[in-house]
Amino acid sequence: MDISEEAVGFARMQYNTPNVTYSVANAQKLTTISDGEFDVIVSFETIEHLQDVGAYLDEMKRILRPGGVFVVSTPDRRLASFWYWYLGHPRNPYHTQEYTERELFDLLSTRFQIKACYGQAFVPQWLVFWPVQFIIRVFRGIFNTAKVRDFRDNLYSNGGNCKVVPKEPGTGVPNYWVISCVRGEK
Repeated sequence: MDISEEAVGFARMQYNTPNVTYSVANAQKLTTISDGEFDVIVSFETIEHLQDVGAYLDEMKRILRPGGVFVVSTPDRRLASFWYWYLGHPRNPYHTQEYTERELFDLLSTRFQIKACYGQAFVPQWLVFWPVQFIIRVFRGIFNTAKVRDFRDNLYSNGGNCKVVPKEPGTGVPNYWVISCVRGEK
C-alpha cells in the first residue's frame, strides 16, 4: 500500500506477481480493511512521513490480529537530521517527524509489546555527536572528491554493511531502526 497512485502504478508495472496486490491507501485511515485481518504487517520508512502517527498506530493495531506481528522501520533522527536539535524539524522535507531509539520505543509501546530491536548500518556512538557530523560534512563540502564521498558513505554505512542485525550493547547507533512488535490480546 502507498498513498501515491504513481508509486502503486509503478510497483504494479515493475513487480507484478500473482501473489502480491498493490493498492492506494492512507495508512492513517484504512477504512477498507477489517479488524484483525493480518497476521503480520511490515511498514518500512512510513512512520516518519505521517501527520497523525497516533492514527497510523491505531490502524496498525486494529487491522492486526491479537498476537500478530508489526515490524516497523525508520531512520534514526540523530543521523538523518543532525541539525534537528537546532532547527526543530527533520532535514528531509518529506519527513514530518523522526525518532531516536528511546522515542520510538516509547511511541510503539503505547499500543504494542516490543519483542526485538534491530538496526541497519550501525555507526559508532561518537559519530552521532553533531559537531563530529558537522566537521565531516564541512570537510566533504570543501573536498568534494569521489574518495572523500566514498569515505563518508562508508563511515555512515558501517563500511557498506547494510545487514539488519540485532541491537546489542555497544553496537552504536543504526541509520535505520527495525523494531518487531506484537499486538496484545486487548
